Amino acid sequence: MHPVRSRRWRVGAVIAVAMATLATLAGCTAVPTRVVADSSVTIAVMQEYTGSVGPDSTLVDSAVVAATLSGFSVIEASGRVRPDETFGTMTKLSDDPLIVQYTTLDGLHWSDGAPIDAVDLLLDWAARSGVFPAFDVEGEVLPKASAMPEVSADRKSLTVTFDEPTARWEEAFRSPMPAHHVAGEALGVEDPDAAGDAVIAAVRDALAGDSATLDAIAEAWNTAWMPDSDGQVILPSSGPYSVESIVPGEVTLVANSLYAGGRRPYFERVVLLSFDNAFAAAQALQARIVAAIQVDASPPVWDSLAAIRAEFEQITSRSGLSQLVAWYARELDGVDPSRLPAGLAWNLWEWSPKVRLPGQSAG
Repeated sequence: MHPVRSRRWRVGAVIAVAMATLATLAGCTAVPTRVVADSSVTIAVMQEYTGSVGPDSTLVDSAVVAATLSGFSVIEASGRVRPDETFGTMTKLSDDPLIVQYTTLDGLHWSDGAPIDAVDLLLDWAARSGVFPAFDVEGEVLPKASAMPEVSADRKSLTVTFDEPTARWEEAFRSPMPAHHVAGEALGVEDPDAAGDAVIAAVRDALAGDSATLDAIAEAWNTAWMPDSDGQVILPSSGPYSVESIVPGEVTLVANSLYAGGRRPYFERVVLLSFDNAFAAAQALQARIVAAIQVDASPPVWDSLAAIRAEFEQITSRSGLSQLVAWYARELDGVDPSRLPAGLAWNLWEWSPKVRLPGQSAG
């Protein structure tokens, strides 16, 4: 079992709800923040982080991707796909053939300051279209579009011609990765614009039969989430959180100060702490080492939590397997574990500490 660390859930005393000024970067503007200063929440998870983007990825991997990447749509708890207009716009230009233009909003930046643009979308198309086998993804996650998309002159729009009519065009480009970073790692290119040029050229060359450069980029894409030799994941973020650190059994996410989308977080840090048995996770909840758990609801787990059951809630998974999703409901707001099996951690950017006004009772 992974040893439980002496980490306590702490909540800052002062909420930074007023307008905050982001780090000074060319083209960046101030956006509202709701991050609670010095706040942190620790969640028990039953799997380890692997960094995989393929069929071997875990729910922890999926939670990290959802918290750190943004795109043209988000999935709600109901399973409905909702457009994310804080990322960009999708415009259908033609029905036959189906042609759609995807345009990123002005002023969006990766957490390293590089602009988010259509080259990020082009790399996502190359990775997920099924055209290039060097990318390690589970099946074709984009509707089939085998012709190279068109990058606009200002690199804000990507125009895609789909091979056949599909209602799924609104689901494309949900979590593109930073093309400038991936290409930079693969090719040793430091300038973001030059890295973008390299991605465009690599895709064109691969479609013409020379895939050597794109294969190198694909290898970097496949391993982009893997910790480096120091245990760090240096992949820039476009979502509400960035990866701060990864050690065996523990992932720490920190609020991304350059995120300007609609999923702005409350907690400054979120820690995903791995356990390999449900009873140990339940004990950690009882000891308030973690603030929330999602585990199989076995009798030993229930027994260990008997003293604090009034403080949390239980749900049952849609698959019919009884699961306990528990959190300190008197202290933690915004938890929505309804999208199982991802469940507990799927909307962690919406979690917030309950703050009591002076003189307000704990009940």
